[in-house]
Amino acid sequence: MLDKMGYSDFVSTYIKPPLAYYIRCMVIDELTASVGTLGILQEKSDYGSPASIRLQERLRRQARTTAERLLDRAVGVIEANPESFPEYDPEQNLRHCLLLKGGFIL
Repeated sequence: MLDKMGYSDFVSTYIKPPLAYYIRCMVIDELTASVGTLGILQEKSDYGSPASIRLQERLRRQARTTAERLLDRAVGVIEANPESFPEYDPEQNLRHCLLLKGGFIL
């Protein structure tokens, strides 16, 4: 399967999905508030109310967890097919070298 898959197909299948979730994680704050001439404004309408801080954090955590799971899948495909990715050096993979807990590097 991977022999016929070019880099652009690999990027579309394995890189863009986790990237989208990382971006989602980053923009959650921007979706709940906006910066204007009066400062930071929280959106409000007659049909809904802003998400709580707790809900925002849960959504951020879900997006980050999904992104990391998808990225691990992409790395797994690369490491299982080294002949298709000759530029990849497993010793340079920071996900194997660093210990992350709660978003912190230990």
